[in-house]
Amino acid sequence: MRASRDRILTTHVESLPRPDDLIEANRAREAREATDEHGFQGRLRAAVAEVVRHQNDLGIDVPGDGEFGKSTGHRVNYGAWLSYSCHRLWRARSRRARHARRAAEAVPPR
Repeated sequence: MRASRDRILTTHVESLPRPDDLIEANRAREAREATDEHGFQGRLRAAVAEVVRHQNDLGIDVPGDGEFGKSTGHRVNYGAWLSYSCHRLWRARSRRARHARRAAEAVPPR
């Protein structure tokens, strides 16, 4: 892990905009229209290298892959965030319901 005593290091989290050709490659792969998996993986590696290089050029201290490996048909992957958020909210709601049910069961009948 990188550290600095002189300044706060910069980084980012989550998705970065994907190149149009990577979006199209993801779409074709998901639709099973593309059969060249080796070519897809090569394009994905190149896109990640490009986005990391761009972050380095901008002075980002700890670059990331921009979540390019997650398949998406859009420039930014909001679906992963939405899926995660809905899952967390559903779990919290279910947990609350279980606690309420247990509390009701613990009350002796009159």
